[in-house]
Amino acid sequence: MTACSGERIADWERIIWTAVGGVLAVGLPDEVRVVVGSHAGVGIVDVTKADRAIRLHDNDYRWFDEERMAILIPDGRGGQEVVAAMGLAGGQLPTSTHDGWRCERTDLGATLVRDDQLLKIADQEEFRACGFSPRGSVFILATSPNLTVLKRDLALEQKL
Repeated sequence: MTACSGERIADWERIIWTAVGGVLAVGLPDEVRVVVGSHAGVGIVDVTKADRAIRLHDNDYRWFDEERMAILIPDGRGGQEVVAAMGLAGGQLPTSTHDGWRCERTDLGATLVRDDQLLKIADQEEFRACGFSPRGSVFILATSPNLTVLKRDLALEQKL
């Protein structure tokens, strides 16, 4: 079971906790999209709506570029967007934010830490990825069967 334990900290809020099944890699190209590659293809989650926006079926893994550790998605202009990813084959996502949040993988899932603030995200399934979006407003923890997405409002955070 996945859960966020502890109080709401610095406006981090769990907006998605969903069973995906067969997660292989996850990328965060921006503050709006989470890209999830699985055995069945690619799903693109719209963080603003907390819902899957696009599903691209591809069970022969053409969506994954192992050399660049990236997920390839259509860019809408006939080309491909290359999204840096982390997952079963390796890769890396940002592990810190400009304002001092760090994520750490733990035996129980992941932990977000900043100064004396601590937020534990529990998911004991087989680890795939954890990390932040480029500006640090979104955090993901992915395991083989699950995706957990936390979000915060950076404008509100700057007022604190």
